[in-house]
Amino acid sequence: MRCGKGFGGRPRSVRVAYAPHIPKRLPAAMTISAAVWDAGPWPCIIETGPPETVNSSGSSVVDKLTSEARDDLGFVELGSVAKIRIGTVTGANSFFTMSDDDAAEHGIPASYLRPLLRSSRELPLLRTESKDVVNGRMLVIPAGESLPRRVSNYIQAGRRRGLHGRHHTKKREKWYCIPDPVPPAAFMQYMVSDTPFLRANPDGILSTNNIHQITFDADVNEMERAWIELSSYSSIFQWSAEVHGRTYGGGVLKLEPGKARKLLVYSGAGQSLPDHALSNILDLIEKGDKASAVAAADAVIQMAAGASSEAISAFSECHRALRDRRIGL
Repeated sequence: MRCGKGFGGRPRSVRVAYAPHIPKRLPAAMTISAAVWDAGPWPCIIETGPPETVNSSGSSVVDKLTSEARDDLGFVELGSVAKIRIGTVTGANSFFTMSDDDAAEHGIPASYLRPLLRSSRELPLLRTESKDVVNGRMLVIPAGESLPRRVSNYIQAGRRRGLHGRHHTKKREKWYCIPDPVPPAAFMQYMVSDTPFLRANPDGILSTNNIHQITFDADVNEMERAWIELSSYSSIFQWSAEVHGRTYGGGVLKLEPGKARKLLVYSGAGQSLPDHALSNILDLIEKGDKASAVAAADAVIQMAAGASSEAISAFSECHRALRDRRIGL
């Protein structure tokens, strides 16, 4: 059920709370604007995951807002323009992933190493020449060639640790040879505590399976890819992530590949991206000012899509309410 107070007459905002049964006392409430109340009327207090919440007309609130984003603003599901997969499954990250110092210690030649994003916390670093600031390396040993002595010694040391018998490694013809990994066009967090987003991968960097890899469809051009990346910072994308993701301990949001396909993105409708719009947002993310980055993305999307400020504000309020509830604010 839903309990509200402060409505009636012509209020500017409404205090709303959610409870799965009739409460003995009024539960903790959140404040939403009258415009958001009228639009839903309760879009900010839906449960995350597959929603059953309905509005007064009997339709799903999530369906209603999703339709508005698609039909009125031109957003589409990420899965309609890209493939989403988990990163490379090595079967033994302690063996296949390392730093430059580790590689030097074991005598691994640079020709056997590929730049690696080891954690989603490094995503803000991915800019031009990003491989120079990402210090992770993935060991990719070609099958069927003679190996340097120190590489052979490293393989034997891994075998003595029993790595050859692990679930994934034992399926390979040679346990230490990962099938040649293909760098994705972009990355996205698998699990995140605050703001999920897409980040382009300009330098052919790899990742392990703790980060999603995005491969755009062949007919999605560079400008559309830039728009999609920018739109991932918008309140509409953030709202869809809160709706389709699952919440775990500590307020962590987890986005499985199947759910990530449902996230809403904007490809620009044939327009050119405003000069410096994306780079300005990336600067804000790099500085840790995620709220300003979302606001900046919303402003660009509002102008490009011809949206009203009320429409963008409704998604923004819904996103903040769901996020704040997830992280316990």
